[in-house]
Amino acid sequence: ALCAPLNYEVVHTFVRVRKEPELQGQELGLQKKGVILSIDAIHADWVRLEEEPAAVTGGERAVGGSNASLAGGWMLTDGTTLSTPGMKLGILLRPHITPVANDTFWQITRPGGCVGYQSPGGDARGEPAQQHGELAQGSSVHVEAECGLWARVKLAGGAKELWLPM
Repeated sequence: ALCAPLNYEVVHTFVRVRKEPELQGQELGLQKKGVILSIDAIHADWVRLEEEPAAVTGGERAVGGSNASLAGGWMLTDGTTLSTPGMKLGILLRPHITPVANDTFWQITRPGGCVGYQSPGGDARGEPAQQHGELAQGSSVHVEAECGLWARVKLAGGAKELWLPM
């Protein structure tokens, strides 16, 4: 599970939503190209549609409303690894990263600070947190982009970029 939801975009013509993270899992429906999805868990090449969507900043969200029956369903992100003869799907979903205004600065207000990650999703991608940096409470960061409830920030001096959960 993710400590904060991510946004993914459907980049293939359509992608099936399944009950379990496996090709043989029961099909719940599908999502079409261009739809932005809120993701709350990652399992290998599969992502889970957020079960209880929260408000996000920007982007059209597919889960909720008429698509509520798909909440909690799983979608394959990368079809290049499928061994089905004659089937070459390629990348199906990718993180949806939205740039923010150039002069956006935030201050870290979380008591004890905040851990930064190399990519949005951090620990859920098996990434060791210690490697990428910690920001102390009160630190000011330049925000460059968002992906769901994750922000890509540039540290003072501009040498290092990190992803932080909001």
